[in-house]
Amino acid sequence: MRSLALIAFLVPIGTPASAAASPISLVCEVQKTYDTKTKIMSPTSGSNTYVFDEKDDGSWSLNLPFPCQTTTSIHATETEFYVACEYQLNDKPPTFSQSATIDRYSGEYTNTLATKGADATLIHHGICKLSTRKF
Repeated sequence: MRSLALIAFLVPIGTPASAAASPISLVCEVQKTYDTKTKIMSPTSGSNTYVFDEKDDGSWSLNLPFPCQTTTSIHATETEFYVACEYQLNDKPPTFSQSATIDRYSGEYTNTLATKGADATLIHHGICKLSTRKF
């Protein structure tokens, strides 16, 4: 998991800048995957963990379950978290783009994975829940 320091694109949510909140740790369980090439929705299992941490200066740090390298953006509103980025495995083509949207009320989760230049995109759907430390 790669830790990134990101600048928020909006005013901090719910707390003044001088009173940053504790990190928000979410475990997102993937339940099904849609393949845009085959047009098939299949049951899927697995999970991804996201840790969002609002800083005193209004910026965010974020631990992602995928290895983002460039074009990383994070948006947070009262209703959702959104993150998107691009990366290459071992710094070699192909380039992957990945994004995730998490509804802050229902926990609904969508994670999209695409390969630049390819026809297929995988869209994972699931539910996120707050997690607590085990130690």
